[in-house]
Amino acid sequence: MQARCFRCDDPGTVEFTREPHALMRCARCGMCFVTPHPSDDDRVAFYDDERYFDDIYTEARLARFLRGRWESSRLQLTDPWKRDGASLLEVGCARGTFLDRAVRAGWRAQGVEVSPGASKAAAELTGVAVFTGPLDAAGFEDASFDVVAAWDVIEHVPDPGAFLRDIRRILKPGGGLLLSCPNVASWPPKLFKGRWWTLKPDEHLWHFSPETLRAALIDTGFAPRSCVTSPLADTNLARFDSMTVVAANPVVA
Repeated sequence: MQARCFRCDDPGTVEFTREPHALMRCARCGMCFVTPHPSDDDRVAFYDDERYFDDIYTEARLARFLRGRWESSRLQLTDPWKRDGASLLEVGCARGTFLDRAVRAGWRAQGVEVSPGASKAAAELTGVAVFTGPLDAAGFEDASFDVVAAWDVIEHVPDPGAFLRDIRRILKPGGGLLLSCPNVASWPPKLFKGRWWTLKPDEHLWHFSPETLRAALIDTGFAPRSCVTSPLADTNLARFDSMTVVAANPVVA
């Protein structure tokens, strides 16, 4: 399916290619996206593969060390919203290791995960409810959570605008959104172009810069608070083409 900018409905111009895909840039807002997008059936089959998370949960010592640093430092980002009985939802919780940290830190937590195998593993690890499927099918009530975390998820969803609006709906007024995603304005995509290792056109549909992500957050009613792009920061350690973002759901008077 040929893609268009989810913000402007612009078909974009070609930045670079990795056949049979191209990375496009919206002529109006600068949002980058891959075209064509996979079909819904292909997307479901992709995440149903039991091996999908194997590279993330490898037993390699360095990978485990980095994942531990990311998760522990990202959990600290929840501190402004931490109180007795505070609720946290992790969207795209994979096999549940961050979710488990949140539970052990005292959060009243739940998860959402599209991969059936990973969802089952997360529920077994954490002992909390994990919904299997996309966020918009989970049926959460308005203002259900103090914090929603979505690590490396927004680049995968068919419509990031709808995704952010749904998160804002289920966040309490004043609640926090924590997310990470690839940074298309970093040096690796500029240098490597179609050989950029994070391009992954079958799964990474949208490629944000700090500016386009900020614009998408503001579009959907969020108040952006911080954006970390440095690979030296613990929340982003050794990730040269990634960013970690914190935003709030404003309290409307």
